[in-house]
Amino acid sequence: MNIYGIHAVMQFLETYPERAKQLCIQKGRSDGAVQAITELAQQFKVPLSSHSRDKLEELAQSPYHQGVVLSITPARIGDEKALKDFCEDMPSNALILVLDSIKDPHNLGACLRSAAAFNVDAVIWAKDKQANVTPLVRKVASGAVDVLNLFTVTNLNRGIETIKKSGVWVVGTLLDEEAQPINSIDMSGSTGIVVGAEDEGLRKRTRECCDHLAYIPMLGSIQSLNVSVATGICLYEARRQR
Repeated sequence: MNIYGIHAVMQFLETYPERAKQLCIQKGRSDGAVQAITELAQQFKVPLSSHSRDKLEELAQSPYHQGVVLSITPARIGDEKALKDFCEDMPSNALILVLDSIKDPHNLGACLRSAAAFNVDAVIWAKDKQANVTPLVRKVASGAVDVLNLFTVTNLNRGIETIKKSGVWVVGTLLDEEAQPINSIDMSGSTGIVVGAEDEGLRKRTRECCDHLAYIPMLGSIQSLNVSVATGICLYEARRQR
């Protein structure tokens, strides 16, 4: 697994140097940011190599590598069994994010970044028919992939039922006549917030698993938000209530 970009690589080296395998630098790059990353890698005895811009683009699977690509041992993403183990020792007043059918890797990365910013205890999504962790997701998430408890499950609704059995109240977000303003719902206890893809929203069966349905009150003429923006607002409200 590779990560790329100045901020993402620097943050990873500062936090998880033991999982860094090799740092690849673009030939001819000697600016301050790249030099700082190089010195940090040397401090932790991470092997270094230099390559052409095209080679780094190949390693990163993106042209936006900013001259640095870091090969890492990826964080383990838990499965259904790991989720059950997590639920047996869940933190009090847990805050859990559930992602339903998020297909855009940029949105997945941004949702994970928001989850890390608001200290979410776990993030759950389905293995199939949804974006999963890639170098691009890691870049957008800015290190969040490696600090969060992540779980991918075969059946998302079954995953939701698993956290509900541990006392988590589940709030689904969508524009619907049955939904309440999110600030009117008590999220001061253990809460799971479910967000769906911007174009489809929550699937019917996912919606049926929720204890409450909520929407974000808006004042302007636009009634929908990008899913990552909506996620940040919902997580902020849950944290504000605590």
